Amino acid sequence: MKVLVIGLDGATWDLIKPWADKGELPTFKKLMENGVWGYLESTIPPWTIPAWNSIATGLNPKKLGFATFAIKKGYSFHPYFLFSKLSRNVWDFLSAKNKKVCVANVPSVSSPYSLNGYIVPGWLYTGKFTTYPSNLIVELNEVCNGYIADIIVSDVLKAEKVVGSLILHTDSEYIKKSNEVLKKHYLAFKYLITNKDWDFAFLVFAEPDRIQHRFWRNKDVVLSTYRELDKYLAGLLSLIDENTIVFLVSDHGFGTIEYRFNLNEWLIKEGYLKLKQKPNKNKLLSIANFIKNTRLFPLARKIIRILPSNLSESVMKKSSPIKFEDLEIDWKNTIAFAYGVFGAIWLNVKGREPEGAVDPAEYESIRDEIIRKLKRLKLNGKALNVKVFKKEEIYPGANMNDNLPDIVILPTDDGIQSISPNVGYGEIFTKSSGGEHRLNGIFLAYGKGIKKGYKIKGAKIYDIAPTILHIFGLPIPNDMDGRVLMEIFEPDSEVAKRKPVYVDPSYYDKLEEKQKLKAKIKELKLKKKI
Repeated sequence: MKVLVIGLDGATWDLIKPWADKGELPTFKKLMENGVWGYLESTIPPWTIPAWNSIATGLNPKKLGFATFAIKKGYSFHPYFLFSKLSRNVWDFLSAKNKKVCVANVPSVSSPYSLNGYIVPGWLYTGKFTTYPSNLIVELNEVCNGYIADIIVSDVLKAEKVVGSLILHTDSEYIKKSNEVLKKHYLAFKYLITNKDWDFAFLVFAEPDRIQHRFWRNKDVVLSTYRELDKYLAGLLSLIDENTIVFLVSDHGFGTIEYRFNLNEWLIKEGYLKLKQKPNKNKLLSIANFIKNTRLFPLARKIIRILPSNLSESVMKKSSPIKFEDLEIDWKNTIAFAYGVFGAIWLNVKGREPEGAVDPAEYESIRDEIIRKLKRLKLNGKALNVKVFKKEEIYPGANMNDNLPDIVILPTDDGIQSISPNVGYGEIFTKSSGGEHRLNGIFLAYGKGIKKGYKIKGAKIYDIAPTILHIFGLPIPNDMDGRVLMEIFEPDSEVAKRKPVYVDPSYYDKLEEKQKLKAKIKELKLKKKI
């Protein structure tokens, strides 16, 4: 038995199903009619990180140690991978059990490492792009005429500059580049599936997310991307045998943006975030934001592109908001603050933060007060259906002293649609466009022993890893938060007849240590021969 997981970053049934029903996406339609499908509830907030980590590990953000792309250390925020343990992924468990694994373009994998198989990092890779084994990138470059990790970045540490340059790309340039990357990923995945031995493969197409963020309202452009994906899915499915079970999963869904909520602007207005010097409203930013939502934007972009590089960079900088890390914050008088685009609010607690201002005894009452005010938010006189949570409501086991956000806002279509931590707009809500993440992604299972035409309910992002381990007949670490999705299997299938077996997480830790020891011995023997 083999398992092939195909990730589609940001894919949503809200688009796929209507298009499949109309015959626009024949492969998706075939899979839905001959498999199990339904919504897959993401993490809260539903962002790429930690969602892909939770898919791969079956663990919630509390156990992962992070709820967003960054981990807070004092008042600084650092990339999650600097502090996270790599070897708790489902493919690590399979590798420890001598299963051959192939992992390619999974966003949560920031660097390759030694295991029984192959690793191609995702777009959050660090340093120079490398693979495991190291010569694999040479093969992929040849197959793809130059492998590209993603349209967004070539190095996570240079992400800001690359994203800024992409804003200046015309729509047609962006679409062309996205299609180019999509094709390269397909060629790479096709090569890996057909030319490498594997029992388990986890491959991710990131392009739905990239296109939907920018073109959510232009459904012709979005449909064009899904048509390409549909074609490439058909190509990949033609390469596998009848003993392979296929999963389609997405890390989150997608929805529209009409207005963006400027969270730190709101915290300043409400008196929770104190700055040493309150910034004036950036008039150039207001003008730029207005132009961005009109037909003048392509012309403005064209003008900036023809300016000398130093001048264009100056214009971009002056028309940009002030980022959280650039704010001069009066920490001794600050009650709460927000970082990132995630809707995550931290209280500035005494004894937890370096210059905490919140007495631990007042922690609950202040959280209640902030949540109450958020739920009363209005836009143009109309009340918003704001979804906001205390961390322990969504992260079992969370407490005041851990490093997770104290309050989390969930983006929804009828509530807060998108969130910015930046300052300089001079207003709580700013008009915006495009698409943003939503809670419900996609789940689909297809293959031998899988029910046909069955719609699943209640599937969560944490359920993928334990379900995969059960298919392989392997024990499941008992600290996983997910369950085995037993309802997807035909009652008379071999997998359905087996009961899930659970073990202490140390079971796999011991196997991994043995595997590392064997690898070291093998390496020493090779060196002696040389």
